[in-house]
Amino acid sequence: MTVTYTLLVPQVRRCWWWAVVLLLTVAPVLSSLAHALGQPWYPESDDATIVLLSGDSLSSDPPLVGMVSTAGANLANPELHHPGPIEFYLLAPFTSGPLGPSTGSLLATAAVTLISAAGTVYALGRAWGHIGAGLGAIGVAAVLWGMGADAPLSVWNPHIVAMPFTCFLACALAVASGHRPMLVGLVISGSFVAQTHLSYLGLVGVIGLWVLAISIWTARRSGERGLRPLLLASAVGLLLWLPPLLQQVGGDPGNGTQIIRALRGPGSATVGSAGLDWLSQTIGIPGVGVRPSRDLVVVPTSFRLSSGVLLAAPTLALIGLAGLARRRRDLLAPVSTAAIALGAAAFTATRIPVADGIVYRYYGLWMVPIAVLVWTVIGWTGLSLLPPWASSRPSSGPGRSAWTNNVGLVTILVLVAMAPRPGPWEPWEAQRVVAHDLAEAVDDLDDLGSVVVRFRGATAYLSTGSAVVVAASRRAELVYVDPGAPTPVFPWRNFRRYRDQPVSDELWVVSGPPVDVPAEAVEVATTSTLADSQRQALAARRARVLRTIGESGVLAGPEQPASEDEARLVEAAVASPPTALDDGTLANLALRQLVTVPGVRPDELFTLARLQIMETEEQVRVYRVRR
Repeated sequence: MTVTYTLLVPQVRRCWWWAVVLLLTVAPVLSSLAHALGQPWYPESDDATIVLLSGDSLSSDPPLVGMVSTAGANLANPELHHPGPIEFYLLAPFTSGPLGPSTGSLLATAAVTLISAAGTVYALGRAWGHIGAGLGAIGVAAVLWGMGADAPLSVWNPHIVAMPFTCFLACALAVASGHRPMLVGLVISGSFVAQTHLSYLGLVGVIGLWVLAISIWTARRSGERGLRPLLLASAVGLLLWLPPLLQQVGGDPGNGTQIIRALRGPGSATVGSAGLDWLSQTIGIPGVGVRPSRDLVVVPTSFRLSSGVLLAAPTLALIGLAGLARRRRDLLAPVSTAAIALGAAAFTATRIPVADGIVYRYYGLWMVPIAVLVWTVIGWTGLSLLPPWASSRPSSGPGRSAWTNNVGLVTILVLVAMAPRPGPWEPWEAQRVVAHDLAEAVDDLDDLGSVVVRFRGATAYLSTGSAVVVAASRRAELVYVDPGAPTPVFPWRNFRRYRDQPVSDELWVVSGPPVDVPAEAVEVATTSTLADSQRQALAARRARVLRTIGESGVLAGPEQPASEDEARLVEAAVASPPTALDDGTLANLALRQLVTVPGVRPDELFTLARLQIMETEEQVRVYRVRR
């Protein structure tokens, strides 16, 4: 009995304590989940498309690659996809069952976030003991804060990978520190991230290859026992990458070939050295750069001397620590891994894409975990290199130091959990409510056979149409899509492209001015694009922006127009800012830095432009046409 108590009770106490720590770490996620489950919303736009593809995972023709990527828009064959379908397979049991698309996607993404958070704490605990686990909890809390309130529960592929990427980095540190069994966690988290979003492929590849090289180097002296984790990780990796490998072999062309063509070809415009400025602002000052933002877009600035200083600080710190720790492999390996990650981050930052002159913030979300990784390694290594007399702390009794550390950890986690974090971008928030009202009505329809869903209008095309497709797919035998506008990519899989196939029903999703729907069309549902309170708030916001513009005006520059058409747009915006504000031109020019609006952020103009479009459309309607 005494032996059982001696062995079991300390383990239970330890598990109980770390369960409390993890609960405090992810408390904001659980709070956001409870709030979201009580709100009227439905996956729309890309979220809805991802949910639809997850349903295809359970069919006889499952997707073998990920979402369509806009990086392929400049290819002769634009069907370039993100590398793999892991996200779809993972979501399928949640979104295709009785939970439904809304609840299912929320619970699935919450599970991904929570498991990744636990994996991060566990990996750093294996690498550095209890102090490492505590640092892991603080790191997870910082990443969750930097992501904002929406991203940890978002099924959108740029968002859902952020916390698994954090787990991947923690596993890389653990493996580099000599814990080769964590290779399996490295492969699982890295495969999920790299397959789900193409922009992470280089980061995961470089860091993964570096850690693999360290593992092979150290495993040579361990014999068969040292090779077992490598063999197990290889088997898991082969299994996870089997679908994209099959597509590459059987595809015409293979998606891997398309990715290589996109890398070699002209591709999309990139931010270049301005991305290094963005990275330096995120990583240069511990904690400050990872603060969350509700802005959807970023206005990149040229790389400056101050940016170089900010980026040089962690770089020089890692170089200096590597020199001091050159005789200690337990410290040198994590420092070198952080240095490799920082180098890969610097290169990736220069490759952030620019879409029509606009840089979207979600393309740089990976900078937050990288920043947390780098400064965690710097802090841990610096403390570990202190001489014993400098790192010791007097204590007045047994366990006093551990108690103080625990209180400090809990205090930090509570403070981070209480820190304000923005919600979703306002137009997305409004679009999800619209999607909920219409999709719920479509989900109640019966006698649906083969259906074509037609989009007409801006909100229908950008958002609500995809939500209706998901809702119809739960009732219909087969759903085709007619987006109503030319698009360089078709995200709903090619077999859904409508080419006059025989159907039993048509569903028209219409926003804005009336269109010529068939005379026999029956209205299924209608909803306002904005509530009355939102319209009043929008009018007040527009009035404030106009007052600011009236006081400061609109200035040309700092960038110069690249064509006569751009020059005319700039001239018109400077001459008549209210007109340019109403038609959205002012926002577009400000984001491309062709004009400057003193006192008004470009993202504010961008948000205002999208909300004004929704206001002008007034309603979104769904019609049914029986054939």
